[in-house]
Amino acid sequence: MPKKVKSVTRFSYAIGKVILANEDLVHGDEFKSLFTLYDEHGNTLETIKYNDDGDMEERNTATYDTKGNVVSEETYFALDDISEKVAITRNDAGLIIQEETIYGDGSMDKTIYNRHDDKGLLEKIKFDEDNIQEAREELFYNEKKYLTELKQYDETNTIIEHQQFIYDAKENISAVVMLDNKGNQIARKEHIYNENGVEIESRDYNEKGVIISRAYSNYDEHGNMIERIFKDFHSKSVLMIYDDANRCIQEELYDENNQLVRRSTFEFDDEGTLVADTFFNADMSRGGRDEYTGNRYEYDFYS
Repeated sequence: MPKKVKSVTRFSYAIGKVILANEDLVHGDEFKSLFTLYDEHGNTLETIKYNDDGDMEERNTATYDTKGNVVSEETYFALDDISEKVAITRNDAGLIIQEETIYGDGSMDKTIYNRHDDKGLLEKIKFDEDNIQEAREELFYNEKKYLTELKQYDETNTIIEHQQFIYDAKENISAVVMLDNKGNQIARKEHIYNENGVEIESRDYNEKGVIISRAYSNYDEHGNMIERIFKDFHSKSVLMIYDDANRCIQEELYDENNQLVRRSTFEFDDEGTLVADTFFNADMSRGGRDEYTGNRYEYDFYS
C-alpha cells in the first residue's frame, strides 16, 4: 500500500548560466522555496512560498467538509500584509451554491450557482459588494452531463464569449466552435483521435474556415506521448523521454529553427516519487543569459 504523504518541502537552487558550452556547472546555494502540507486523504491544507532569503512570500490554506469538499480558502500575501478569503457554501449533495470572496482591501464579491437540472443548465451569477450584477455564465450539459455549450455575459447581459462543444461517437470532444454575440462562427478547433481515443492532431480555424494552426502528437508503443509538433506562425516542437516505468524524465522544447528553447528533467525514486527536477531556459537573444535552475524534494509521511 502506498505511503500517504504528510508534507513536501521543495529546495531550489541555481545551477549555472550556460549548459550549451563545455563549462562545469556550478550548483548554487539551496533555499527552501515551497512547503506543502496534506491531510491523510491527500487534500492540501497549507502551501507556503518562500523567497531566496528564506522569507515567506505567500501562504495558502484550505479547509474541507467531511466529504472532502473545499469549504474555505485563504491566501496571505506577506509583502502587502493582506489576506484574500473565499467561503464556499454547498448543498447536501456537495455541489457549490455560493462562493464569497473578501479581498485584502476589504471589498468583496459573491457568485451564486443556480442549477436547472431539467434544462441541463448551470447558471453562475457574480455580484459585487453592493449586490450589483457584474457577470453571468451559462453552462449547458447533455443527458450524460457533458458540457455542450458555454455562454459568458458582461454586466449588461451582453454575450462576450460563446462556445459550443461537439462530441464524436466515442464521446471525445471532436470540435469546439466559437461564436460572436450574434451567433456567427468566428473560430473553430477540431480534435482528431486514433482508434484508441487518443488525440493525434488538432486544428484551429479562423472565421473564414481557413486553418491557422495545427498540432500533431506522436506516441510510443506504451501510449506515452513522445513528440508534440505545433505548426503556426511560430512553429515549435516538444520531445519527451520516459524511463522503463513510463515516467517522463525529460522534456525539451525546440523552436522553428530546431534551437533548444527549454529543457526540463525529472528524477524519481524506486517508488515513483519525484525527488528532483531541473529547468533550463535559453536566452534566445544569444546574450549569454541562459537560466538553469533545479529543485529537490523532501517528503514526510503519515505513519
